[in-house]
Amino acid sequence: MHLKQQQKQVSAKFCSPGSLSAYRKLRRKQLQTMAHDDDLESPCNIHLANEGEHSLVNANETECATDLQPMVDQNIATESEPQEMNPSKGKKRKHRGPTKLVRAHARSMEERPMVILNSFGQPVGPTDKVVKEYTRFLGTLARNPEFAPLTYCDWPSLPTHYKMWNYIQEKYLVPTEGRKWAMQTMDDQWRAYKSRMKSEHYYAYKTDAERLKSCPQTMPENQFRALINYWDSEPVKEESERNKANRQLLDDMHTMGPTSYAMLRQNLKEKDPNKEEPSKAKVYKESRKRKPGKSYKTSYEKTRQNILIGTNGRNGGSRM
Repeated sequence: MHLKQQQKQVSAKFCSPGSLSAYRKLRRKQLQTMAHDDDLESPCNIHLANEGEHSLVNANETECATDLQPMVDQNIATESEPQEMNPSKGKKRKHRGPTKLVRAHARSMEERPMVILNSFGQPVGPTDKVVKEYTRFLGTLARNPEFAPLTYCDWPSLPTHYKMWNYIQEKYLVPTEGRKWAMQTMDDQWRAYKSRMKSEHYYAYKTDAERLKSCPQTMPENQFRALINYWDSEPVKEESERNKANRQLLDDMHTMGPTSYAMLRQNLKEKDPNKEEPSKAKVYKESRKRKPGKSYKTSYEKTRQNILIGTNGRNGGSRM
């Protein structure tokens, strides 16, 4: 009986990152804290609300919140997500938050799905569902302030690559050859997440005081404060303007969404009667397909010209 009481005391001070029980416990604590202080809107400030005899518990829950933030089920909407009015009903409508994948993070070693790679070390199986979940899972790590804090200038500077790869191996059976692709994918998603945070929480406000009040829920305040100081520097502002100008030159983007080129090539190969590798021209054409009636940010004219040039090249330059 004494042993069970000790186990209960230990479990009361520790929550397993990624578990649903930990998330529910965290949300209960957040609601209790917000009831005492209406100004505390961000989870990264919760540990400032209660001090004294509850400081150890609050410190542990804040640490769990850091690990758990990108690990909530994708179907659970964050309660403090931006809301907008529905003109027809006059009610506020909640937006779905970012993908959290609680079930994947709570997965045990025995439950790990296998990820099949192609000759380039890119995931292509065993099913599209597993590959897409694995890609989204990497995105949750790229948005985790514990694994990938945004306070570093670039992805190679992060000292947590080895830690992230070990964690990936705990949730998926991925061959060592897939490490390079995983790191490149997280690099892309980390930079995209950093860009989105800058757009929504830096450019959207005029002063640093207003920006600090809008601290993202997925980022500790000390990290966000460091980011603001970094973005305020003149060299960074100049580099940002150059990067935005270069980004505007990109007008031929793929329309595959979360589907990777590796998956597209694998699917085209399986559909081919001779099971041959698809040509670059075929992959390009398939990756630029557009749905009728759907609006896109870029024009299709350049893509149409590239497809026409590729077709003419295969036909000896004759126009068909």
